[in-house]
Amino acid sequence: MAVQESFFGIGRIRFIRVMVVLLLLSSLVGVSLFAFISSVLISRWSNPEKSLYWCFLNAALTPLRMLRLGPYREGSAVTIESAMKYAMKNTKLTDFGDVTFVSSYNSMLQTDAHKSLRLTNLGYVMYRLELNMSMCRRARLIEYLKRFPEVLRIPLTSPVFVLGLPRTGTTLTVTATPTTRVPCLQPCLATAVYA
Repeated sequence: MAVQESFFGIGRIRFIRVMVVLLLLSSLVGVSLFAFISSVLISRWSNPEKSLYWCFLNAALTPLRMLRLGPYREGSAVTIESAMKYAMKNTKLTDFGDVTFVSSYNSMLQTDAHKSLRLTNLGYVMYRLELNMSMCRRARLIEYLKRFPEVLRIPLTSPVFVLGLPRTGTTLTVTATPTTRVPCLQPCLATAVYA
């Protein structure tokens, strides 16, 4: 009876097969890790104004975009109709007021400038999120105006808009006058909560 050599309790041929599979898997992981780190570094090199954190997030979203998972499941097109569906689902409101903005937005999508956009992975997510939130804010605004139509009858006398770069003192200048009001970011974004 021939004695078969064994490694770790398995036969020689099976041991070699297991080792080849482990070697291939470790090579695949190594190549994937190398590709990911290269993607982060190339992104950082080509966009020096972006932080390493931004470049890491952008590279991490690449597999999701390639496989059309998560925020990329609807494909690369961001449409006003999908944003309106999102707003209807999340706000339970269906009225967006005068919808002539839809045709204007769709005609803007057909311009050469818009077609030439090459959004990064993170840029696509932010673009889609901002459009979705804009439609939610619009639906909430129309609902607010329906509930309180007297707001539209308040007379406005020569509004003054003070605009300036961040940290230049514009807020301090405006708040120095007691009859003025500065809208803060949170009430502008969540109008239904502060109404």
